[in-house]
Amino acid sequence: MNKETAEALVLHFAQKYLVKVLPQDTFKYLDMDKALEHQLVQEWDSKIAMHSHWSGVVDIQNQQTVNDVVDIFKQALLNKKQLRLQYEGRDQSFQYNPFGLVVRDQQCFFIGSVCDNKAPCLLAARKIQQIQLTDDDGLLPEDDFDLETFSSYYLNHPQSSPEIIEELVVEFPASVYSYVKNHPLQCASIALTEPEGHPAYFKLTATQVINSVRLHQWLTGFHDRAHILQPFSLKKIVNVSYIDQLTHLYNRKGFDRQLQRAIEKYYREAQSVFSVLVIDVDKFKVINDDNGHIVGDQVLTAIADCLRQYDAIRYGGEEFVVALELDCNRASTIAERIRTAVAALSIATENGLIQPTISIGIAEFPAHLSLTDKQKIKITANRQLSVALKLELIKSITDSADKALYQAKEQGRNRCVIAESGC
Repeated sequence: MNKETAEALVLHFAQKYLVKVLPQDTFKYLDMDKALEHQLVQEWDSKIAMHSHWSGVVDIQNQQTVNDVVDIFKQALLNKKQLRLQYEGRDQSFQYNPFGLVVRDQQCFFIGSVCDNKAPCLLAARKIQQIQLTDDDGLLPEDDFDLETFSSYYLNHPQSSPEIIEELVVEFPASVYSYVKNHPLQCASIALTEPEGHPAYFKLTATQVINSVRLHQWLTGFHDRAHILQPFSLKKIVNVSYIDQLTHLYNRKGFDRQLQRAIEKYYREAQSVFSVLVIDVDKFKVINDDNGHIVGDQVLTAIADCLRQYDAIRYGGEEFVVALELDCNRASTIAERIRTAVAALSIATENGLIQPTISIGIAEFPAHLSLTDKQKIKITANRQLSVALKLELIKSITDSADKALYQAKEQGRNRCVIAESGC
């Protein structure tokens, strides 16, 4: 780096971050426009974000060690080089591609990706045990990656009430088992199951947990690897990327995760089956056209409340999906219970009462897969499932339930229909 570039960097960031503590006259003699002309200045500006108002969440230990770690990270970020890290809770070091640095009060967080994966993750600088700058070029993030958006999502949480969570249940992948086991939560009691399945997962169950910002930060530090099973109130905050913001049911992303797990269980356990219920609100367009979208949203929310106990998914628009670890006949009993609950709703509007109804299509895995996909299951038996195949099987079983739903509509709506085998 030459002197001119170094001066341009200092000038630009002095104006950007020191304006709150220095008089405005300090900057009037500096040629800030000229500083921003440097391409390196513009690139570096997109890689640095500074946050505040987060003091007291975590105490920093060994500040000088943290500073040294951050300095090496900044060198890698500036030169677009890969790092080799040893992170707290992981037995082995790994390659890390730096995307950006977030400074929040006195806390530093690294944003980047692991090995050859471009999916960003956030690491706390204070938990880096070893760091080494390499000569290898680091991977660049995807074109739609935005540092501010990503870091705000994982770091910004409202102050929690001091209430106690009676029981917290979280599902994690086996890759974080060692860390979770060695960093127990502060609570009355805690239990971990052993990782099982392929891919393997385990559950943490804790009682009498303080519902604090510290807890939220600990959970969101796992990103989408921490799946809150209960309580629902915490799931809405921590697993926000899986939650539909209108109904607070799972969204399509949550649906893919849930169905992939069900398929994995089927492969592990020969007798395991599950059924998919595809649910559609009857004549929803008429409800919207006659009463407006606000009333339409009220109808969707009321129906969602009837589905909430079944870990339902808002699949899109007025369509919902429920996955049940039952065969299609027993699932049909649940479907009828849901249909009856919705039919009993009465929603007051300016135009009078709305009494919505739903139609439900039911398909059982694997009985109602297409013949082609049934053959794929036989071919891949006892093998590791690829994500692509799991998604293909999800589409197949959902398509079968969709066809059954279409039959329910054709037969007069407000009814449940089971798919035909081998459709």
